[in-house]
Amino acid sequence: MSHATHDENVISANLERLRSLAQKHISEERYKDLRLIIGSLVDRQEYAKYHYGEYRRIVDKKNDVHKQVALILSNNKEDYWDKVGIKSNIVVCMQHLHIVHNILAHLIAYTLDLKYDNERNITLRNVCQRIQTNTDFVDLGNLLVDLVDNDNFDYLVANVNHSKHKYNIEPSITVAPQEASPIKCVFSQFSHHKITYPKKNADEFIQEEFNRELRIIIQIENELIQILETTILQEA
Repeated sequence: MSHATHDENVISANLERLRSLAQKHISEERYKDLRLIIGSLVDRQEYAKYHYGEYRRIVDKKNDVHKQVALILSNNKEDYWDKVGIKSNIVVCMQHLHIVHNILAHLIAYTLDLKYDNERNITLRNVCQRIQTNTDFVDLGNLLVDLVDNDNFDYLVANVNHSKHKYNIEPSITVAPQEASPIKCVFSQFSHHKITYPKKNADEFIQEEFNRELRIIIQIENELIQILETTILQEA
């Protein structure tokens, strides 16, 4: 991500190769959608990085005690909109990370030409369950389990869905000038579907989950390439 949070050691998948192979494997109509799905997946990851970077830009300009305290106590227009900017960019970043899940589900379904009677059923958990029942996709199934069977994944889904359907889980802003990171943004505790989720440092969570998911998504994309290469070779 921006602000030196993106793991630069992660090597991106060859999405052009994925497009080229998929074009040989699926119908023209589905391929047209798949091209847009791949583009949207990349876009949403970039949008998440952008909003994280905007949040950090606002925080980083509060580089002395006076500015840090004013962020909390001042009622002037600049500090008010800086508070709005910090909170809104974190909330939108979380939303984009969650949307990546849904787009990834469609990427897998379309690449492997999986059919669903209702596209509303193409969710990441549904796709994961279906892949796990297919012995040809063991490695892909394991990657999907790594992605979704995770406390951070559950927290992200709950946070965004709760904010979308009930009320915002927006971060509270605190200032401790004596600390190395004086401005902290913390998601409050909340309950969603009878499960209680604890307070979380928003910055730490976003960095950790973005990099975790990016690493696994790239592995999934590379596994899809491997599956298509094997399938096309067998069909030749």
